[in-house]
Amino acid sequence: MLRVGVVGCGRWGENHVRALSTLPCVLTGVADPARETQKVTDEYNVKRLIDYRELLQEVDAMVIAVPTTSHFAVTLDCLNARKHILVEKPLTLSAVESEELVSVATEKNVVLSEGYLFRFNPVVEKLSNILPTLGKIHYITSRYIGATKPPRKDSGVVMNLAVHLIDILYLFFGTPVGMTGSVSHVLDTEREDSALITVQYEHFPALVEASCCHPEKMRDMWIIGEKAKVYADFLLQKLVIYPFSTHHSTSHQLVIQETVEIARCEPLKIELLYFLSYVESCLQGKQRINTNRSAPNITMEKELLGLVKERRLS
Repeated sequence: MLRVGVVGCGRWGENHVRALSTLPCVLTGVADPARETQKVTDEYNVKRLIDYRELLQEVDAMVIAVPTTSHFAVTLDCLNARKHILVEKPLTLSAVESEELVSVATEKNVVLSEGYLFRFNPVVEKLSNILPTLGKIHYITSRYIGATKPPRKDSGVVMNLAVHLIDILYLFFGTPVGMTGSVSHVLDTEREDSALITVQYEHFPALVEASCCHPEKMRDMWIIGEKAKVYADFLLQKLVIYPFSTHHSTSHQLVIQETVEIARCEPLKIELLYFLSYVESCLQGKQRINTNRSAPNITMEKELLGLVKERRLS
């Protein structure tokens, strides 16, 4: 079985440790200098290390869940040691650094995957199957909102929250013709705490709302199509179809709802299982490492980073 180490044992790193402890792999160790890490490693009966580099000789793959500001240095060390990597999103906060990591992964012939968790939400798969039945898309709205206490200090809501929903749009519809939006700095002058982003496609707009100040916790999306309308709740893993065409005669009628049956699951476990299976398949020579399949969504992140840093989100 694949030997896996985890670097970073904060809230999300702990989730990785918990999930990996139930999957077909050998959880070799967890590296994090924080004292609180010992409680986690004791609970899951796994070795704790202070320095992640001590793990490099003992593992085949690493899961990296350190703060975003440390992604580049840690990931680069692990790639240079020829370890297969799953790193949490965003890959880095610099397009140049992200492209360098992809280049090194290609040179070393190792997997570099990025933790876009929503891709493994069962609602996303169902939604992708339903899209062709909707006809022409009129518009899309989506939300990733909810109060965060305390707000993250390594990145704002654009690269921390909105990026998930925009990744889904890229997955479904490809590269948009442009993105514009606005952000708010209520809690922090350096990192945005709310954002409204319009992802413009050739024939329709998609609005993304992200906020760590909102009283409601929602991760959802409306897709308003010509032949049907769909509501997707990624948090509750619920999908509802409103099967009616947009005409003057139906705009005020009571609409019948069809709830799509979803086999609920924990996306994190599915994501990790996919990563483990893909790496094992590559190691066994059953398939070659496909950079396009494993590499992070550089195009999308690069555009978002540009919006933030160039102040086009104003």
